[in-house]
Amino acid sequence: MIALALGIVLQTVPAAPTPADALFAATRQARTQSGYAHYSVYATVVRFNFDGRPVTSTWDTVEDMRRRLVHSHALSREEGEHPHVPHGINFNGAASITPAAPAAPGAPNTGAPGPTISHTFNAEPSSDPIGELSFAVDQDFGLAIDAQPITATDDMSDVASSATVLPHIGSTGTVVRNYEVTDLGDVPDPGGALHHLRLRALRDPRRYRLRELWTDVKTALPVRAVVAGIGNVAPLDSVDWRVDFTQFQGGTYVAREAALAPLETDSGPLEDVTITFDELRPTNRLTGAESIGFGEIGIRDP
Repeated sequence: MIALALGIVLQTVPAAPTPADALFAATRQARTQSGYAHYSVYATVVRFNFDGRPVTSTWDTVEDMRRRLVHSHALSREEGEHPHVPHGINFNGAASITPAAPAAPGAPNTGAPGPTISHTFNAEPSSDPIGELSFAVDQDFGLAIDAQPITATDDMSDVASSATVLPHIGSTGTVVRNYEVTDLGDVPDPGGALHHLRLRALRDPRRYRLRELWTDVKTALPVRAVVAGIGNVAPLDSVDWRVDFTQFQGGTYVAREAALAPLETDSGPLEDVTITFDELRPTNRLTGAESIGFGEIGIRDP
C-alpha cells in the first residue's frame, strides 16, 4: 500500500455565536457606552466581623475615570478620628554570635562578630487584616470593550495632573471567545426582569473572573455578578464574591461587593465581609483638598 501525503491545511472555523453569546455581547456593548465625568470621588468602606467584633474601615478615594487611575488616602477615616494607641508590652530579643578564630593557646579571640539574630515577642495583632484598598468604582471585570486597564498610584498629584489621555485602540480581527456562555433563563427582580447567564472561562481563569451575570432585559446593562475573587492578592482573590452594580448619571458603577465565604487570614477568619462604594460624587473638577495626598497603594484591582 502506498500512502500519499496530501498538502491539506485544516483551518479551525469559530463556532457560530449562540443566543447566550449574543446576550453577553449586548451587555458588553451597553457597558462600553456608559458615560462618566472626569473624576469620581467616593468612600470605599470595608466591613467584616473579626474575632467576635465588627470592624469598619473607610478609605477616601479618587479615580481619574479617563485613565482609570485610582488613589486612596493612606489613613482610614477611623484611624484619623481615633489614632491607634498600642497596648501591652512588646519585647525585642537579640543575640550576637561571634565565631572563634584559630589562634595560639592563650592568644585573644580575634574572630569577627557574627550576625545579630533578633525576634519580636508577643507582637500586637492587627485590628484590620485587610488594610488599605485602592479599588476602582467602575470595575466591571472585563465587560467594557477595549477599556483602559485599571491602575493605582500612591501620589494624588498623578491623578490630579492634566496628562493627555491617548485613545485605547483595540486589536482588529476575530474576537476571541473568553467564556462559554449559558443562558439560565430570565428571572424576576424588583427593578424588572433580568437575563441570567452562567460563564465558564475558556482560558486564564485568574484573569477572566466572571462566573454568573444578571443583566437588565430592557437595557442589557449589568445588574449583578458572581466573580471568582476581587483584588490582586489573597485573601480577597481566594473566594467568590457577589457584585452589585448601579447606574448613576449615565455611568455604570460598583455599589457593593460581598464575599460568599469567610476570608482566611494569618490573624484568623473574617466573616461577613462586604465592600461598599459610598458617597459617590462624579465631578469634572477636584477641590484643593482632594488634589493632594500621599500613601501606600494597598490592595488594588487585578
